[in-house]
Amino acid sequence: VHGCPIGTYQDEYGQPSCKPCKVGRYCDRIGIEDPDIYKCDPGHLCTGGATTRAPTSSAEGGQLCSPGYYCPLGTLVEVQCNPGTYEPRRGAKSGCQACPAGYYCPGNEIEPQECPIY
Repeated sequence: VHGCPIGTYQDEYGQPSCKPCKVGRYCDRIGIEDPDIYKCDPGHLCTGGATTRAPTSSAEGGQLCSPGYYCPLGTLVEVQCNPGTYEPRRGAKSGCQACPAGYYCPGNEIEPQECPIY
């Protein structure tokens, strides 16, 4: 194949077809041979066949990172918020927010939980 279309690549000479762009990578131009150098932007999850570095829909081959998770550069999967943190927004890039005093966050939280009063 000569000049694989956007969203695909071919890293083997003489193959008759193209491969969908790899998870965590994007293929935004014709003729990509090595998608490993095209890492998806932080805050975004490229799920395969991505046509842009910052996809926001399945039509673009990915999505914004979900609430309760964050997505570092080129991530293959969304990373859950650790216990003691939370993330209410979509598209978190490098970690989750610290749980405030008087609340608890057991992990993978969208909102802090108020501590019970005994």
